[in-house]
Amino acid sequence: MRLLERLTLYAPLLAIWIFGLLIMPELSGAQAVVNLENESATLAQKVEQGTRYAMQNVSRNDSEEVWQTYWLGYSIVRRMSRNSRFGGSGYDSRRQGTLKGWVEGEERVVGTRRVRTAGVNAAGNTDADGSISYANPDEEIEKDIAILLKFTMDGGGAVLKDIDIAMLDGWVDLDELPVIWMGSSPDGESIELLWSQFESSSEADVKEDLVSVIGYHDRHDLTLPLLKRILFGNYPDDLREQATVGIGWQDSDAALSQLLQTARTDLSEDVRESARFWLAQKVVQKMLGDLNAVNLDPAKHTSSEQTDLQKQAVFALTQLDTDSVPLLIELGNSHNNPEIRQQAIFWLGQGDDPRALDALVSWLGPGFTF
Repeated sequence: MRLLERLTLYAPLLAIWIFGLLIMPELSGAQAVVNLENESATLAQKVEQGTRYAMQNVSRNDSEEVWQTYWLGYSIVRRMSRNSRFGGSGYDSRRQGTLKGWVEGEERVVGTRRVRTAGVNAAGNTDADGSISYANPDEEIEKDIAILLKFTMDGGGAVLKDIDIAMLDGWVDLDELPVIWMGSSPDGESIELLWSQFESSSEADVKEDLVSVIGYHDRHDLTLPLLKRILFGNYPDDLREQATVGIGWQDSDAALSQLLQTARTDLSEDVRESARFWLAQKVVQKMLGDLNAVNLDPAKHTSSEQTDLQKQAVFALTQLDTDSVPLLIELGNSHNNPEIRQQAIFWLGQGDDPRALDALVSWLGPGFTF
């Protein structure tokens, strides 16, 4: 191969490597952020470069060991309801910055990063306490989700020790560790990276977290086959149970059918219970969506105090030494308060009664039978 062709082929990797060398002297301590965003490089290439960069810094800073443990981070896009988010409880949106702003160089704060939800678009309003409310909170929109992998140098190599996800416009505690940020990633490249880490990891907690995060991607055509491989494979029940969590995140008929099959036939009670839980969540989403479509407002039907008392009554019903399933089914099917219906459906999903599972299936509508 001619020299020019070789240079063209390896140009993206050379650009990342040179960029890393240029900024290396500027970085030290807990505030370090290395931005490896490069549209022409794949996520795997950026991971390779980031790992090599961290190893070089360990050798240069043996006395400080600031790069002995570090984060590799990137973002994916996921469709979520407008008011859905996770993490960041207790943030002050008027005083703190964002993870996105920090890794992109707009903000630099030494030490632990706790960053908040960024500015609100025209569809939302910021309340006095800094929280956000929307005119149409259930509308699905695309949101940027940060995936953060914590690595520790061990025996000359980098070993994955923890994984976290956070809203890119929210905050996350980075333990005062340096961060290598790799920009946005397509689902396919992200899933491939996480699966390779799953196969190579020997730590049970890490493998469980990886399975859950794999399921958090929108590309169910890529995630579901991997999750089913775990569910039907020779894996510990804790890991197989986590596979049902990943399947529960999926918004597809195939994922729903798999939850139904698992809830009915899996040999592990813990795995069946997890499948029933996520099946109940799907029923709640569908039923409350139907109620929203006809503008059924629970506040018009009962006071907050009455709702609390009724929820307590539903819970007490589940604790009685009698057959509560028929009444829970009736409450889930016909109660005029959506919150009580949701409560009844939740408890139906906690039991192992075939009648409860049949009710959940019937509420999902025709076509979902096993």
